[in-house]
Order: sequence, then C-alpha cells, then structure tokens
Amino acid sequence: MYVLGKPIHGDDSYLHPEAIDFSSNVSPLGPGEKVIKAIEENAGNIFRYPSGGEKLREIIAERHELKQENIALGNGSSELIKNFCEVFVERGERVLIAGPTFSEYDYFSRLGGAEVQYTGLPENLGVDAGALTEKNFKAIFICHPNNPSSHIFTNLDSLLEKSSALVFVDEAYIEFSEIESFSELVENYKNLFVLRSLTKFYSMPGLRIGYALSCRENIERVESYQPPWNVNTLALYAAEAALKDENFIKESKKFFRAEREFLFRRLSEVDGLQVKPSYTNFFLLKLKIPAKKAKGMLLRKGILVRDCSSFGLENYIRVCIRKREENLKLLEAMEELNAAAGKEES
Repeated sequence: MYVLGKPIHGDDSYLHPEAIDFSSNVSPLGPGEKVIKAIEENAGNIFRYPSGGEKLREIIAERHELKQENIALGNGSSELIKNFCEVFVERGERVLIAGPTFSEYDYFSRLGGAEVQYTGLPENLGVDAGALTEKNFKAIFICHPNNPSSHIFTNLDSLLEKSSALVFVDEAYIEFSEIESFSELVENYKNLFVLRSLTKFYSMPGLRIGYALSCRENIERVESYQPPWNVNTLALYAAEAALKDENFIKESKKFFRAEREFLFRRLSEVDGLQVKPSYTNFFLLKLKIPAKKAKGMLLRKGILVRDCSSFGLENYIRVCIRKREENLKLLEAMEELNAAAGKEES
C-alpha cells in the first residue's frame, strides 16, 4: 500500500553550512546585481499589498511572444504544480510521469487521490514524447530537461495531437541548456501547460516565484485556486529585474557552457565513475558504492552531494556545477572516494 508522505527534497545544506553545496542545483553565481538593486530600492514598498504582477506578466509575455492571459504567476513553481493537480486531476483519475524525476508531480497527484503510473527513461538522453500516447491518462508529467538525469524530450507536438491528456512540461532547468522551450506551442495546443522557475538559473530560491504558460481557459482555472497576493512584492520586483537583465543571462550561459564541458571531461577521467553528458547544470554519477554511504564519505571531505536513492537510484549521486575552484575540490574528493571504494572491493 502506498503511504502518502511529504515530497522528498535533497536540499539539506542548512544542516551542513561548512560544506560546499553541490546538491541543490542553484546557480553558484548568485542573483544578478540588478536583482539585488531592485530589492534594495523597493524594500520600502513592503508596507503595501503586492500588485497583481501586471508588469511582470508583460515582460514574460514579450519574452515568450504570448499574451498576458496565457500567464499565471506562482509562489514558486511548487505552488503551480499543486494548483494544476487541484484543478485538472480528480480522485481516481490516472496520471503518467516520465521518471525517475522531481517528486512533487507524484506527491500532489496522489494528494488529490489520483492513480500514478511511471514510464521509464531510455539509456540515451533523447526521449520521443510522441511515444507517450497511452490512453486513459488525465495528465502526463514531463521534466524537460529532466531532473536528475538530464533527459530531453522531442516530438512533443505529436504527443499533444494524439493524446487527450493534459501535458505538463516542467522547464525549470531549460535556461542552463541550449535547447528550445516548448512554450512556442502554447497557442496551438490547449492541452499544453508549461512551467518555468526563477529559482535555479536566476538563483532566487528564497523569494519563491515561478510562472506557468497555457491557454487562457487553463490559466483562468488555475488562478481561481490561488489565494490573493500569492506572490510577494519583493519577488515581483526581483523577477522583473532578472528577466530583463540580458547581460546576466548571456554571461551565465557562457559560464555554464564552459564549466559543464570542463567538469564532464574531468569526471569522465575518474576511474570507476560513470557519468553521462548533461544539458543542464548538474551531472548524474553512478558509483561503486551506495549513494548514502558516498554522501557521508564526501561530507567528511567538505563536499555535499545529492543522494539519489530517493529517486530509486541506489548507487547514484547528483552534483551541480559550481565555480572552477570548487569544481576542482569536487574532482579531488571524487578521486579519493573511488580509490577508497576500489580498496573495499579488493
């Protein structure tokens, strides 16, 4: 029997403030200077209730070439996942999740009484979404690129045309990649719901803001389940500044391209470690020893990683890209870890 529990997150960095955090997937560059300035300049406005986010919607609409009626704002992307499940998935209905992946699709689906089924991901990183056309699902959840494996999905329009299900595409990590967003399909398909987050790439997890893109009817229904003033004043100003800061976006992408190439090459050279290419700011690593044990050993070296056993991946850890000096410390620790694991085997 499935026992519903809180979704499992790997961010326990607050328990290990002395360690270098490779677990949380938040950009190590921190929020841009314009974001900090916007917060400082508008801190005096917190005595007023937040606006409805009209200016932010205008910026998002221009960015995605959509209308403001196609946009819902959320107190973090998690609120929008919850809203989606509350609105569109009823007790006893079936949902399909491409995984292993982010746990909140499962959690909020089951919270409303839905039946959850998983479809596995292939060895290669490309997934034909058109193949996910099984019948009788109310919703299909896709994380693009996927957390924790970095799989990307293609041929989504085929899925949207063939399936009556609502297709929920979480693009929380897409800014780290060079792949195209599926937001361009929103105007053509009423069964498409695209989620975006400002947590990871823009390094703003403490402010809690994300947004959803869909047809007007879907957005109106989602917003009807949201409380008034669900996004706070400082989050609105910070998000406006972040999305308009093209130089920060350009330089961040340049940084991640270089460090992703460097870290993949060097991790691939570590004996006994299996690593696949990544489209994101993190790598999924297969180890010789259980992930829980590896996490403890790495913590003693001042390195915090994501134990992926909660994803059902017992011998895997996930590490995010940080600055070069910190990445070098990770590489040194991984070499020592695998040397120790090799001695245990012999």
